[in-house]
Amino acid sequence: SLQNVGKESSNYIDKITNSSNRMKDLIHDVLVFSQLSDDTQAFQILALDDILAGVINDFGKLIQEKGAIITSAELPEIEAMPFQMTQLFTHLISNGLTFNKKNTPPEIDISSRKLSPEEISLLPGLKQNSIYHTIVFKDKGIGFSTEYAEKIFAIFQRLHNREHFEGTGIGLAICRKITTIHNGLISASSEENNGAVFSVVLPAKQ
Repeated sequence: SLQNVGKESSNYIDKITNSSNRMKDLIHDVLVFSQLSDDTQAFQILALDDILAGVINDFGKLIQEKGAIITSAELPEIEAMPFQMTQLFTHLISNGLTFNKKNTPPEIDISSRKLSPEEISLLPGLKQNSIYHTIVFKDKGIGFSTEYAEKIFAIFQRLHNREHFEGTGIGLAICRKITTIHNGLISASSEENNGAVFSVVLPAKQ
């Protein structure tokens, strides 16, 4: 019937639209990833609270739709590149909003603290007698198995089915690259079905 033909055509159009949107997101993330090392922005003193506020504002509609709860403690000022810090916060918060349990509003808590000299000495590549902050993004989502804690930062690495969760598989690779450019570190810990914790270590000064 004409009604069935119309419905079938509508389904095809929806599939094409979804594929086009995924491709657009993929191209955007690939471009961001490839251009990070060539970023000509200068390092400047940034209030990470302002970066976070801007990112939360950008996600306003999605946060409202999902009934997400985002809490944060006071974050430090550090010397960093504004665009790259925005990208870092965007991808980590997007992660927490995306990989949430079914019928459960996402919860993301962001906190920070200054590392002690003992902690700095135990972490690879950090300079002694420098100040470092760790910014922690903790969610109550679906999590992942411990064995994937390092693999998730590889480009195009996907742990979850594309049909159930959106994403390009590049976001966390972008986060790793940004922390490297900023002479910092990023790590993740999680248990399946028990949320995830992403810890970002960044120097106060470059």
